[in-house]
Amino acid sequence: MDLDHYPPTEPLLDIVKRWNPDDSEHLPNPFRESLQVFNYSDPFERAVAEKYRNAEVPFKVYGVPDVEAVSEKWTDEYLLKHMDDPKISYKVSTRALKHENK
Repeated sequence: MDLDHYPPTEPLLDIVKRWNPDDSEHLPNPFRESLQVFNYSDPFERAVAEKYRNAEVPFKVYGVPDVEAVSEKWTDEYLLKHMDDPKISYKVSTRALKHENK
């Protein structure tokens, strides 16, 4: 695992030309992922992700059972039921995430 040149870098202007920050809804096509993506549920990939973590470099992880359990439990209905105190205001932001396993 050679992390001397990870993650790959490029000039910001090149990134902005490919992905307009004023139109962030439209991903560049093709979208080039530059960070490593690991499946936490796979013991081998989790071990490699831990090496990246220990090297203090960025990466993405999916398949984390605790996170998936929370995302299934915390539906709009669940949140409305448990956050109905009129004295407290809440701000909620949602974003659809798609993961393409390569």
